[in-house]
Amino acid sequence: MLTLQNYHLDVKCHESSETIVYQARRAEDDQQVIIKTHRGDQPTPHQLTKLKREFQQCRQAEGNGV
Repeated sequence: MLTLQNYHLDVKCHESSETIVYQARRAEDDQQVIIKTHRGDQPTPHQLTKLKREFQQCRQAEGNGV
């Protein structure tokens, strides 16, 4: 399983041919977070662009639980 400094990965929520999604907790404040990462060591430029676009859309979302 993936190891990230300052995060505790709790559950692998989803796995596709390109990405893996984890439910995790941020160590500093125990806040629940979702982490989506690329499966491979070297994602293509297209795959990076897609993840960045999804990240920007999530950052713009507003409301309870977002």
